[in-house]
Amino acid sequence: MTALRIPVTAALTAVLFLGLCSCSDMSRSGDGSCFHFTSFTGRSGRHTAFTVNMNDSTCAYSIDIVARMSRRHAPGTLPLEVTVVSPEGHRASETVFLPSDLNSLRHYTARSEDRRIRIAESAGSYDVSWRYRDGIVPGEKGDWLVCISAPDTLEGLSGIGISVSGTPVKQ
Repeated sequence: MTALRIPVTAALTAVLFLGLCSCSDMSRSGDGSCFHFTSFTGRSGRHTAFTVNMNDSTCAYSIDIVARMSRRHAPGTLPLEVTVVSPEGHRASETVFLPSDLNSLRHYTARSEDRRIRIAESAGSYDVSWRYRDGIVPGEKGDWLVCISAPDTLEGLSGIGISVSGTPVKQ
């Protein structure tokens, strides 16, 4: 099992690293998926917004929330306010509490086949990806706005992003 985890962890680290190191907040791959990320280093506030194009009515979309956290100051749980605004201006908001303790995440991912949570580690920080929503078939085509906020007093969070992918729906 360890032999399989190394390539998966290495691949996730590479994907997250490439997305996090780009200067723009969005990178798009050839398969229609996209990755958005905002670094909080040197910024005040822990608020960001991403535009997500969901024009393809033949696709069901999946959204993952991605966070980079300091090993020394990471919270046990990451509270996030997520607001989604449709192309026509309809809003929906919720507060989510995502597990973020590195030891607990290691334990969970080592013992579970569930791929909704993934981690990638580096010397001073680690990245966590949580499946936020799966199988989204939007009622409105167009550009959706996804806003994510963390408490300003939260220590250890150095950036947050989303990964969006579309899968053709069988008809």
